[in-house]
Amino acid sequence: MSTPTGTDPTVNRWAARSKEIGIFGAIAATLLLASQLIPNSGISALALLGAAWPGWMFVLGSSGLVASKLGGIYKTVFQIFLAVCFPSALSLYFLTDVTSLDDIFVSVTLYTILPVAIIAYLSWVVADQLDREVPLTGFLTAAIALFVLCVMHHNGAVTDGDYNDGESSSLVIDSDLAKTNRKNGGYFSLYLLYVGTSYTGMLLKMWRQRVHEKRLVSRRAEHQN
Repeated sequence: MSTPTGTDPTVNRWAARSKEIGIFGAIAATLLLASQLIPNSGISALALLGAAWPGWMFVLGSSGLVASKLGGIYKTVFQIFLAVCFPSALSLYFLTDVTSLDDIFVSVTLYTILPVAIIAYLSWVVADQLDREVPLTGFLTAAIALFVLCVMHHNGAVTDGDYNDGESSSLVIDSDLAKTNRKNGGYFSLYLLYVGTSYTGMLLKMWRQRVHEKRLVSRRAEHQN
């Protein structure tokens, strides 16, 4: 396996964050352990919730660090593997209470097209901020952000403006809607659709940037000749 040399700026950048990544991992592990040992359910839940952010930062940082140390095709395969498997594993959450698989694939309506268009646009815009050598972290961040949003709606989170002619925008839980969503499992396919849309938007922007850069290099070479 070929690996980048120690002078590779991408490797050095991620290696410089190794201590930070380790600290996040230690904090997350401590809070997870505390959530299991503390008898008080309220404090235990807070400890578990507190472990979410440092735990995510540890997973994200570790993935980026490993990818930065790989070279050639190994780096590409590793990033594709994680980018695909991570949201695929998360999507199974939406099937935990499904009673039938008939409704897990939602139909195409304005309700589904509008979020897709918004996600595609935002992903196209934020693609400029991706690490060109290790874009994996950006893809995983998109996957977890969309997962959190889908989990909220899957569990019946709506604004009470939906019931009061838009007069208020407080977030409430519709228990009946939550039961229906859990039974149908429609957010399984919606989540994968949203992630696929986000990935496509970012990939298209990266491809466009590379094509533009190649054209610039080609033009400079022609001028020099």
